[in-house]
Amino acid sequence: MPYQLLTSEATFALGEIQTSKRGQKFAPICASQPLWQLTSLDDPLYCPFGAGVYQGNGTETRLNLDVRLSDASRATFEALDKRFKEQIEKKYKLKSSYHPMVHDDGEYGARLRMKVSTQGMTAGMFWSPNKERLGTVRDIETRGARIVPVVAFSKVWMMGGLHGVTLELRHAIVAQTLGQEADFDWPMEVQEDPF
Repeated sequence: MPYQLLTSEATFALGEIQTSKRGQKFAPICASQPLWQLTSLDDPLYCPFGAGVYQGNGTETRLNLDVRLSDASRATFEALDKRFKEQIEKKYKLKSSYHPMVHDDGEYGARLRMKVSTQGMTAGMFWSPNKERLGTVRDIETRGARIVPVVAFSKVWMMGGLHGVTLELRHAIVAQTLGQEADFDWPMEVQEDPF
């Protein structure tokens, strides 16, 4: 596997509250590992929507990308939500409410939203199962795709009576896209890091 699989046992340390250039309060997150793979290579997650920003005009440099969680990944993120909520409330004594990473509206099942940069050093890169670089989120049709996300927990955000955790997509292996059948066998083990 290119990266260690995320488990509910992953450890995180929360930094001190800072103010961004735009005036938003946040605190950096330091994880026991900088990047985490969300699923195994034989269990990619489904993207029900394309990457984008609500009411965006197409020029945004940070997009949202939702993935539908499997039962196992949902349990992991619900456990992490519980731990983050307790850690944040204990450290910062906030009066705002925790906004969980796991969302379930019934129609699309349990989902996780990730931020994806379109440019710069943290731009989310997409790869084929054969370790070929496919490009950034702007180069890939994400609606209907099945991906293996590799993410970073970047910060605790605080805004408008809510607080939560920002999860950033750094890499994704694209298992299949809309209308395409997966026609390959996942390797049981990846011998080298393609990234």
